[in-house]
Amino acid sequence: MKQRLAESARRARGGLALVSVLIWVAALACGEAEREPEASPAPAGAEAAPPQPPAPAATAATFVGSAACGECHVEIAERWRASDHARAMQKATPETVLGKFGSAPFRDGPVSWKFQQADGFRVRSEGEEKGEYQVAYAIGVDPLQQYLIAFPDGRLQALHVAWDARPTEAGGQRWFSLDGVRVPAGDPAHWKSPAVSWNAACADCHTTGFRKGFDVAANRYDSKWAETGVGCEACHGAGARHVEWARAGAKGSGDRGLEAPLRREARSASAQPRPSREVDTCAACHAQRARITEQPRAGGELLDDYEPALLDRTLYHDDGQIAEVTYEWGSFVQSRKYAAGVRCSDCHEPHSGNLRAEGNALCASCHEPAKFDAPAHHHHSAAPTPSCVDCHMSEHTFMSIDARRDHGFHVPRPDLTLSVGTPNACAACHAKQGDAWAARAIEQLRSGLARRTDFAVRLHARKGGGSAAGREISSLIGDEKAPAIARATALLELAAEPRRDQVERAARSPEPLLRLAAARSAAGLSPRERVLGMVRLLDDPLRAVRIEAANSLANVPDDGLSEKQRASRSRALDEYRAALMVAADSPAAHANLAVLLHQQGDLATAEAAYQTALRLDDTFVPAYTGLADLYAAQERDGDGAALLHRGIERLPDAADLHYSLGMLLMRQNQTQSAIDELAKAARLAPESAYLTYVYAVALSEDRQTATALAALRAAVKLHPMDQNLLGATALIARNAGRFDEALAAAKRLEELFPGRPETRAMVEDLESLRAGGPGLPPPAPEMPPETPPE
Repeated sequence: MKQRLAESARRARGGLALVSVLIWVAALACGEAEREPEASPAPAGAEAAPPQPPAPAATAATFVGSAACGECHVEIAERWRASDHARAMQKATPETVLGKFGSAPFRDGPVSWKFQQADGFRVRSEGEEKGEYQVAYAIGVDPLQQYLIAFPDGRLQALHVAWDARPTEAGGQRWFSLDGVRVPAGDPAHWKSPAVSWNAACADCHTTGFRKGFDVAANRYDSKWAETGVGCEACHGAGARHVEWARAGAKGSGDRGLEAPLRREARSASAQPRPSREVDTCAACHAQRARITEQPRAGGELLDDYEPALLDRTLYHDDGQIAEVTYEWGSFVQSRKYAAGVRCSDCHEPHSGNLRAEGNALCASCHEPAKFDAPAHHHHSAAPTPSCVDCHMSEHTFMSIDARRDHGFHVPRPDLTLSVGTPNACAACHAKQGDAWAARAIEQLRSGLARRTDFAVRLHARKGGGSAAGREISSLIGDEKAPAIARATALLELAAEPRRDQVERAARSPEPLLRLAAARSAAGLSPRERVLGMVRLLDDPLRAVRIEAANSLANVPDDGLSEKQRASRSRALDEYRAALMVAADSPAAHANLAVLLHQQGDLATAEAAYQTALRLDDTFVPAYTGLADLYAAQERDGDGAALLHRGIERLPDAADLHYSLGMLLMRQNQTQSAIDELAKAARLAPESAYLTYVYAVALSEDRQTATALAALRAAVKLHPMDQNLLGATALIARNAGRFDEALAAAKRLEELFPGRPETRAMVEDLESLRAGGPGLPPPAPEMPPETPPE
């Protein structure tokens, strides 16, 4: 298993997700007593805490450790011991640490790092950041190894300086910085930041039987786990009952005491589509996801224990190729192979993690070599010919040296590179010839054959706007031949203005991802529409769907629901609160809880939840803005202003803080001070069309028309299809007598959103004014709502 510690730091720069730890202590006799979970170590120089009794077992079975499994499953255990899974996390010893401690110092900007082997493995930093640390654990083995430092509050933090474990001839055997750029202390992505602690972000996929043990009041961890690394029970579930079954000499099959047997099923030569328990089991760690239950059930359905990311534009390209580390599942479930019933273990031997065959021989286990491993298919006659994976599993490098292959099994599409900007495999070898050349070459080779419909063009429409984009995305939602994950993503893209018929149809879908997307996108519907479409999902068989439905229905008044529906909502909201508290060490969890409490009218408890979020992490911007909104609802703008000034002092480049302060000052009629703050927000986040729109309207209200129009012109160049910017340009230019500019903006708006009577009236009014006619009474611009769209 590849490391995910440094990757969490990358994600922390853009916000937090709800994310989900190490030593063997003593191997007890199998089946005779409960195995005590492992405890996190005391850091160097700190007094060790007294032993604590183990927490109650989550299931009837308890963990016994992989060594117990190896007593009977000797050959399988041997394969596993050499796997990346077994070595996902190891206590730091001379046998497990690959880095050269004692080598020359590593320079990372103004900080020098020295690695020494004395009384264990120690790291010392000098320069701007001084410190000395004891290495507790080593994470991973290939192509890099990271090192965990224990802190007195129970946190384990992954050092951002890692060891390149590749051979010297490949550029390895050296220290390097995972950050690439200097991350200063105090930044949310700094290696010591709580946002990227191992306990919060990495632990449950680098250990077996992890229990976080976070104390919110004390802000400290007492993490425990059954085994370091990914052991047998990480996939098969706690094994005590299985050991008992084996020692009793029981006959027959049944479940053999296993929570998740995961036996390979007998199949015909042609795989048949079916829900796959195996794929869901792997996805628990090989998916970008948030854990929503304290103790996931081995072998359970993915959406009952986790909420996976869809094809978010920050994670995937428009054709579904990976843009960031996403751990395979999101790519694989897009593929035709997944749709045909192919599973992870068809290619990967599950215990060693190795491929079942090398090179093209692996693909030949299903694809006839005479047909597919031949020039008639790949059209490369000169040696060496590319391998199957070169064309169909493009390689992407993350963390500087970690090359990962895309598991979407895409067909090379340089034509899509030209039209929507997605990568293509041809460019890896034919960069000099260019994408246009590659597109022409492939088109000639196809000789007019019909091209399979691709969702890339339709999903790409989300980056534009207008009615045409909405139609493209809507067509993807209803396309039953498209992958469910792409259809669900499309539904979420329209969540700001959802269509009731689409949401209700998705809510009735047999596809879990579509039901999940329906529950998440329903918040944009009216309360009555939400009740009609979402109530059924409160009793969905999958927890992720239930809790999202409950969240969408949380602010529907009680008298809008029947007694039975209120009971279902209450149960699902309890599950939602519990899911949030799985990540109680994350400020996002407490901020989300505060939003729920605010909706339910419990303002005092909501305020306390926001304060908890800020106590856990004073760099978490949504907690500042959410609490300021809560104060505004109570006419406590003085408290809100003090809070926002405190946040800006801590995070001067946080655009959302300047925006919130600007809106607060506007309410207090401090117009110029408000405009100054809104200007800072727009400048800090040029990618946000909405912030510039609000800034321009504020300028217009203050009769600073020329400055407003200049800001709008610059923003329209960046966001040429944004209806707010175009509408504001038309209105402000009209009132300034700039009828040509206003008419151009209005016509562009009508082109993007045809059929709107108000836009047609605007165009006719401006045409009349330009021709010297009277026109309509000039409308006054109004400040938009304070809460920007998602």
